[in-house]
This record gives sequence, C-alpha cells and structure tokens, in this order.
Amino acid sequence: MQANNSTEDIEEAHNSKGIAKAKQEDYSGAIEDFTKVIELNPLAEYAYNNRGNSKASLANQVGAIDDFSKAIVINPRYFNAYCNRGRSKDSLADYLGAIEDYSKAIEIYPDDADVYINRAFSEANNRNHMAAIEDYSKAIDCDPNDAEKFFNRGWSKADIEDYYGAIVDYSKSIELYSGDSAAFFNRGFAKAQVADHLGAVNDYTKAIEIDSGLVDAYFNRGFSRSVLKDHVGSIQDYSKEIDLNPMNARAYSNRGNSKAMLEDYMGSIEDYTKAIELDPLYARAYNNRGNSFSNLNRRAEALRDLTKAVELGFVKAYDMIEEMQKA
Repeated sequence: MQANNSTEDIEEAHNSKGIAKAKQEDYSGAIEDFTKVIELNPLAEYAYNNRGNSKASLANQVGAIDDFSKAIVINPRYFNAYCNRGRSKDSLADYLGAIEDYSKAIEIYPDDADVYINRAFSEANNRNHMAAIEDYSKAIDCDPNDAEKFFNRGWSKADIEDYYGAIVDYSKSIELYSGDSAAFFNRGFAKAQVADHLGAVNDYTKAIEIDSGLVDAYFNRGFSRSVLKDHVGSIQDYSKEIDLNPMNARAYSNRGNSKAMLEDYMGSIEDYTKAIELDPLYARAYNNRGNSFSNLNRRAEALRDLTKAVELGFVKAYDMIEEMQKA
C-alpha cells in the first residue's frame, strides 16, 4: 500500500512540475515530466492531454493530436481533449476535423461559449459562414457581454455581404468596448458597402484616433471622401497612406484620380506614373493617365497610354480612343 501511495505521489509531483514548466514556456521540459507520468500510469489521460498542449505550443500539432487522441481513447468524454484536438486540427487547416471535435465537445458540455467560438472559426475558415453565424449567436447567448463575440459575428455577416447585419453587430461590439480600432474600421467598411460614406468616414476617423498606424483606414477613408467629392481630404488621406506604405500602387492611382478631379492634371500624371512604376500591368492607371494627357491636349501621349490600357484588358479605353480619333 505504501508503494502505491509513493507511486501516486511521484506521478503527482511530475505532473505539477510539468504544469509549472509549461507556464514558464519550458515546453520541452514539461513534455519530459508528463512523459514520466505516463510511464508511471499509462491510463493517466490528463497527462496525455497536458503533454499534447505542450507539443502544440512547440508547433508539433501532429504529435499533439496523437496525445489528445490517446486521452480520448482512455476517456471518451474528455471535454478538454476534444477542444484541444480541435485547435490542433485548426492549426493544420483540417477544419472539418476540428468541427467534428468541437461538436463532440459541445455534446459533452453545451454551455461553454468558447467551444462555440472555436467551432465558428473553423466553420468560417471552411467558408460556411451561415453555420459560423449560428455558432457565434450561441456563444453570445452563453455570454452576451463579450464585445469580441459580436465583432466576430459581424465579420461573418460581412463575408456573406449582410452589411446591415454586420453594422448592427459591430455597433454592439463598440458599445461593449469602444477602444477597438478594428471594430470601427470594419463598421466603416460595412457602411461604405451600403453607400453610407459619411458614416464610413466618421468610423475610419475614430479607428485612426485609436490607432494612428492603421494604414488601410487612411486608404479607405480617402476613397469614401472622394465619393463625397471631398477631394482635398481624399488627397491628404492617400498621401498619409503613401507615407506609411510607399509601395501601394493603388494609393498613387487613387490620389491621381482626386488630383484629376481638381483639374491638377500634371499632379495626377505624376501619381499615375508612380503607380505604373510599381505595377507595370496596372491597366486602369494607363487609362487614367491617358485621360489626363488628353485634358492637357497631349494627344500622342494620351493615345499611347489608352492603347496600352486596351492591350492590358481595360476595354473601356476604346471609347476614349474613338472620341480622340473623331476629333
């Protein structure tokens, strides 16, 4: 009897040491301790689960899945092992396998919000956004005060182009936590998709206030400002985008568009030229530069660019070429 107690004490000591090492991110050391537990007690499902977590932390997802599977063989109702195996399968892009594991976990314990979130991520990655939305809704039912759950459901709604539904969810997320630049950015994008460009500008502005390095917010706000005919503001935003990301050909091209709308054709030509340098196959930039050349009565250069645009597949340039040839 004394020997059994001693073995149990040693087993518990190695498990405790393994957990402590894992917390210190000494995952290799933790694996050694959990392995010793398994050697002492091959039916210790918790040790397989713990060792699997350490292997997953070392990006050994195949080894982790093997350990989680062994834990499940020993205890077919091991909730955590199903959840953990699902996460490892997610990491390997085995989304269907992950969904199967999360579903089993939900059968065992249906009131855990996180497992619905995990399954929703897998469903979204598997392009089944309707199922993802349903799971996010279940997670919200379990915990209705978590901003991230509304944010994630809004993301899936946007992916199926339910932008009004996405706006509602992003708004709820912002109501619960107003410091998330991504929530304002995504709501701004959704508003732009339903032609609420003023609302989009306001949201992008708030996102920038929270995170001034949010590059795409300047680009998107620039676009919405151009739709609202605020071309001066649009140019400012595209210029900021270019400062932060000088390799963005579209930012130069779009800034060129705004300059052209202000009849700054030379400035627009400079921007289109830079866009073409960055992307020599940018057909629209050739077309737009051709239009600016035309507005400056530089016919030969205009025809050259418009012809190049057609060659690259921008067939609308034909119309301008025909007009110039008739003139």
